[in-house]
Amino acid sequence: MKRFLLFFFITGCIQAQTVTTFLDDPSADVDDDMEFDASGNLYGSNFAGDTVYKIDTDGNASVFVDGIANPNGIAIDSSGNVFVVEYSAGMIHKYNSSGGLLESYAVGSFPSGLEKSPSSDDLYFTLVSNNSVNILSPDGTITQLFQGAPLDVPVGLAFDDEENLYVGNYIGGQIHRVSLNNAVYLATVPTDGGGGSPFLAFIGYANSKLYGTIYGAHKIYEIGITTNDDVTLFAGSSQGSDDGPIANATFDNPGGIAFNPTENALYISEFSGDGNIRKIEDMPLSVAEQSVAVKIDLSPNPAEEFVTIKVDPSLGLEIERVALYDSTGSILKTVYRMAQGPRFQLWVDVREIPAGFYLLEVLNSNSETVSVSFIKK
Repeated sequence: MKRFLLFFFITGCIQAQTVTTFLDDPSADVDDDMEFDASGNLYGSNFAGDTVYKIDTDGNASVFVDGIANPNGIAIDSSGNVFVVEYSAGMIHKYNSSGGLLESYAVGSFPSGLEKSPSSDDLYFTLVSNNSVNILSPDGTITQLFQGAPLDVPVGLAFDDEENLYVGNYIGGQIHRVSLNNAVYLATVPTDGGGGSPFLAFIGYANSKLYGTIYGAHKIYEIGITTNDDVTLFAGSSQGSDDGPIANATFDNPGGIAFNPTENALYISEFSGDGNIRKIEDMPLSVAEQSVAVKIDLSPNPAEEFVTIKVDPSLGLEIERVALYDSTGSILKTVYRMAQGPRFQLWVDVREIPAGFYLLEVLNSNSETVSVSFIKK
């Protein structure tokens, strides 16, 4: 029997998805936005202080720039220049890779989030003072993209692979897809629970999903971008700093969020005063990424009741069997194609299994076994 991807998904997407502490240095307290440069160095803001730190790939932290009144959003342009929001001064500063100041832009009261366009050096930033999203062009021109309701203290910004821009409301947890003079509702991330006042701090994009940090509730949520309110608890529970399997790991006021695609890892800063940056390894791949070589389609994902598995009819193959595995690699059930059933698809009832990550192993009529992971809501 030929097998493709099975062990990758069992170990990579379920069993080996772990949380570690990448930086544990109280003298380098990264508590806010973060951004990677092209060499894999991580830049992080200390909003409670006045410093932006640079952390190399070995986890060594150094001061990049200081003397900034509440540094917040960070972005890096195609030349490696680092842009930093100075929240309390209403400025965005441009530095070279050595920390030398190149330019400063007065952008308005209380700028916060900052994100570079995927296809240009335009910088998108939010102003929480007037609930707006704006564009800072390389020549210093500022253009307002959108302003007002339904934005409510917008902070988090993220682009998807199609360059759609998503904006997260710090108040209320709503996420909208924003374009020129237009804001379309996507989802509401829960901001209840926790001992403080929970807020949607930042959002990030990874593998066809958005991820949002909930400061005050110590949780991280996964948000689908194809349907409204496709929101799943991804990590976190009570306040803490426990490493280990993602189901058991805890976070302490997660804030900034940055995805490193070369590692397939998500980095999370914590507004805890301890200088911790947490790393979530082996992020779930999108269905498209999982299926690109084997042409298996799984939907919906996440699922609540039934999962439909289809093989590309052009391959001339039939699905013979689907096996459902839990996070320990134990088989939960096996579903066989009925004699008179459809050749290219099967349905799996997942109503009775608890929420979490699972693996579906698909056997086709050519004795090839491929596997895809899914999330039970």
